[in-house]
Amino acid sequence: AAYGLQKLNEAEAAFRRYSALNPDDPKGYNNHGTVLAELARFDESQAAFDHALQIEKDMIPALNGKATAYYYQKDYDRARKLWARVLELAPDDSTAKENIRTLVKMGY
Repeated sequence: AAYGLQKLNEAEAAFRRYSALNPDDPKGYNNHGTVLAELARFDESQAAFDHALQIEKDMIPALNGKATAYYYQKDYDRARKLWARVLELAPDDSTAKENIRTLVKMGY
């Protein structure tokens, strides 16, 4: 609920607690990574996405989230590689398609 209300600090704390209580659920780490990226806490965000991907190797939302965090950091090469990986796994993924189009328009 906190995330939906854009109460990002509260959402971050809630996802952190959720992951501590449910350490085998990659969705908690993915959600935590998303909030951390929105808070511009990129190192922590990448660690959360990596944790999700350790549990579920090809988790599309975590790959997209990790790529988006790289995009926010202006690390366009890493972002592009991850979005390309998403499209290998899920060729119809609209998030990856649109974001790669954006990179192309930007010259990357």
